[in-house]
Amino acid sequence: MRKKSQTIFRISLIINVILILVISIIAFQFSGKIYDKIASFRSCKIVMLGDSFISRGNWNKDLNRTDIKNSGFGGSTTSHYIGMLKSKVIKFEPEICFIIGGTNDISVGIPLSRTYKNFELIVDTLLKYNIEPVLQSTPFVNQPGDSVVNSKIDSLNHFLNQLATNRKIIYLNINTFLSENKRLKSEYSKDGVHINEKAYKIWISHIKKTLVQKGI
Repeated sequence: MRKKSQTIFRISLIINVILILVISIIAFQFSGKIYDKIASFRSCKIVMLGDSFISRGNWNKDLNRTDIKNSGFGGSTTSHYIGMLKSKVIKFEPEICFIIGGTNDISVGIPLSRTYKNFELIVDTLLKYNIEPVLQSTPFVNQPGDSVVNSKIDSLNHFLNQLATNRKIIYLNINTFLSENKRLKSEYSKDGVHINEKAYKIWISHIKKTLVQKGI
């Protein structure tokens, strides 16, 4: 009888350990979404606006906060951003909004002049609502025959830098540490377009510096 009880106890202990491990793994994998869910129910100090570069980030988790709204949407263009401003940014009354985009504009053939106007409208609208925009450089790509695309990205980044100067806002040039010779470093991407976890860590470290600088 004692041996049977001991066996049952050991089996129960093993099952509990396995359950704890499974729950821990699931919690780790979804912790970023849990943080974002918490942030979605209230006003946020920070909004991240952009395409898949933003949507794939675990901003609250990696920045150890619960006041960041992830307003990224894969495949979106800057024209989509304009339509999203009220519901995905202004609604949350943030102090600051980090913006990145333009890759999809270029990939679907939207003229740079249109993208320029979109960025101007986004920045001016946010400033009107006392939300500080932070423009971030559009990442270069690293794919066969990417010279034409990277040339357009370079022109867009030159415009974004000038727009930030004219509006007296921050321009965060992430290409400085993710790219070389106007091409995304292969070590930071699997497909030559989207960045990997290693790149996100570097990017996040610079976002932290910006937030410290702004006292947010």
